[in-house]
Amino acid sequence: MIGKDKMKGLWISLIFCIVVVFAANGVAQKHVDGNDIVKKMTEAYGSTKSFRGAGTGTFPANMQAFAGKQVEEIIVADYPTKTKNVSFEINFVRPGKFRFEWTNQGVKTDRPWIFWSDGKGTFSWRSSDTDISTYVLGTVPDAGWAISDATMGSMGVGPIMLDTLNGSKESFGFSKMTNARLVREERVGGRACYVIYGFIMGQPHALWIEKGTYALRRYRVLYAASGLHESVEKGKMETVIGEVTFDSADLGVMISDSVFNFEPTLRDGDFDSRPKEGEIFHLPPLPPGPKSLPTKPDQ
Repeated sequence: MIGKDKMKGLWISLIFCIVVVFAANGVAQKHVDGNDIVKKMTEAYGSTKSFRGAGTGTFPANMQAFAGKQVEEIIVADYPTKTKNVSFEINFVRPGKFRFEWTNQGVKTDRPWIFWSDGKGTFSWRSSDTDISTYVLGTVPDAGWAISDATMGSMGVGPIMLDTLNGSKESFGFSKMTNARLVREERVGGRACYVIYGFIMGQPHALWIEKGTYALRRYRVLYAASGLHESVEKGKMETVIGEVTFDSADLGVMISDSVFNFEPTLRDGDFDSRPKEGEIFHLPPLPPGPKSLPTKPDQ
């Protein structure tokens, strides 16, 4: 039989080992490098063969609750209630195939706006500037610019994700985040994530990056709540926190080519502005120039 003193010693040793294990985990947790986590995330997206993701863009329902608090405290806070602004879906296959669908809750239409590339051309399907119910099918020279211009209010999810998937090193991309550090760990949609706080072009950002897969599950940015003209009149730019949450974010999944070979169904009043095959546009001739250059008048 084991004596009382020896049993007591065994219990003390066991407790000591447990304390050492927890202390070691705590030290390891404190030394997680935020910049390294962001790098692994951008490398995962920049090298994946494909990506499919969908989610929403929201704003805190009550920003007044954060009055007087620091930006970092606000941008990583838990918001119990949120106001949904947009929903989106992204499909991407390397090289050069993508599709971005966007629905704005403030636009009274039953059809999403869609931007896509089949690897040969880049196209847009969206409301006309003069009539929301009328859709125009056209070509666009630059996908990132077209999406950014058309989807203001989406917290930049289309262009920034397209750049991240293409491995872009643009200054506003996630790869340019500086002073990134781990704030805490938190679950998003049941998945354990690192919560990272840092700066992109001097602007504070917060990222929720899934542990293990390094999939981006959420990000928050400061978002202008007033237009330039209104800001000039007030003498200050009012801002809110914009949040993008991915309900799904799957890297390396199979995606059918039919997703990118998209041909929308036109309703009455819709317009296809794409050049027809064999169609040639002739520019009018330039007007004739002056017969002679004007001479300098005598002094």
